[in-house]
Amino acid sequence: MHQARPPCARTDRGGGRARAGRRARVRQLVVEVHEDGSGRVAAARALAGRAGFSACIADQDAALRGSAIHLLYCTRGPPGAAGR
Repeated sequence: MHQARPPCARTDRGGGRARAGRRARVRQLVVEVHEDGSGRVAAARALAGRAGFSACIADQDAALRGSAIHLLYCTRGPPGAAGR
């Protein structure tokens, strides 16, 4: 009996490696994080670290002081720079 996949299901036909290669080309990342007291800024920083971004700085613009909105600026070195 053939089982039909749901329309949203995706199969990996090697595209995961291609996507990983494209992600490796991303050198800078800026993320707007809405902190609700549950540690979202720290979680976003940890997620960026697992994705290969080594320098992550959380900042809050002066115009946003007192709000829950924070900006996370992350960078990574050139490909192959790990361990330098």
